[in-house]
Amino acid sequence: MRNKALFENSTNTVDHARVSKIETILTRVSRRMNKTVTGLLTPYPISNYCNEPVSDIVLRYMFPSNGKITVGAMYIEDMPKGGVNIVLYVGDATGGGTKTYTIKRKDFKLAPNLPVSFGSRLTIGVKPVVEEEIVRGIWTSFMWVPDVKDVDVKTYLLDELLALEETNNAGLKEEKQ
Repeated sequence: MRNKALFENSTNTVDHARVSKIETILTRVSRRMNKTVTGLLTPYPISNYCNEPVSDIVLRYMFPSNGKITVGAMYIEDMPKGGVNIVLYVGDATGGGTKTYTIKRKDFKLAPNLPVSFGSRLTIGVKPVVEEEIVRGIWTSFMWVPDVKDVDVKTYLLDELLALEETNNAGLKEEKQ
């Protein structure tokens, strides 16, 4: 162990060679320390409430950039006894794709992992399995994550971030007074 050699046979007098070696080690370690902070935006929520589907549609959304629909949740207040078919369609001018789920629970989680591109349109339809039954009170929420190239990534020196936080906190204190 190299570091142990620095402290062996130590006396109370200052050994300038040893101090110099310790300073060199500290300088190298400090260069390796991360002095920046990177923050990324969280996924964007897409949500809607629909009392009664119009033409079986409960949500429509158009994407402003490339990315992926990662996870979703739905809750149906008046779930038909026979259940529902949920149809997720993502398409654009060149075509599209569909994922269909048959559900009998009032609340459920979906993980479609559907890729989207600029201008893609999401349409979510809910239709009772038994046509005579009625579905009402549909809550829908999905998360989509834009591609990294479309995310605004900002890197700050740690000192800049702390100064920015202090400035913001000072502004909040002035507003309260």
